[in-house]
Amino acid sequence: ACLTVHRHHLLKVRTADCLPILIYHPKPILGAVHAGRKSTDGEILIKTIKTLMTALDEPCQDLVLWFGPAICVGCYQIDAVTDLHYNLIKENLEQLESILPQSAYQVYQSNRCTACENDYFFSYRKEGHRAGRIYSFITLDTPHKNSVEMHD
Repeated sequence: ACLTVHRHHLLKVRTADCLPILIYHPKPILGAVHAGRKSTDGEILIKTIKTLMTALDEPCQDLVLWFGPAICVGCYQIDAVTDLHYNLIKENLEQLESILPQSAYQVYQSNRCTACENDYFFSYRKEGHRAGRIYSFITLDTPHKNSVEMHD
C-alpha cells in the first residue's frame, strides 16, 4: 500500500486477480492498495486507513474508495478438498466497516471478475505465471491534453 499528499504523484497498483483499491480523501490524500489474500488476511486495508487517519489528524470523513476488477469468490477456490472459496471484496469491505462508520466513506465496486472475464482481464489463476498485469492508477494531477481516460 502507498499513500501520498503530493499533487503530482501518480500511484499505481499492479494486479492479475488480486483486488486493486484506490483511495481518495479531499485533504487531499491518495492511496493505492494491492489486496491479495495474504495482504487482506494481514489487514492491509485497516493498516492503510489507520495511517491515513494519522496523517489527517482529525476524524476521517468523505473518504472515497474504488475496488477494481478482481477474482470473484466463485472462481477463487483456496482448498479443493473442502471446496473452500475466498471472497476478496467481502473481506476488504468488512475491514473497512470495522474501522470506519459507513457515513465516513463511499465505495465504488467494479464487480468484474478477472477469471470469469479472462478475455478482458489478466488472471493469474487462468493464465499462470505468464499472465499479464492490470494497472490501476490514481492521481490529483490533471490529465494531459492527449491522454486517454478509461473507465470500468
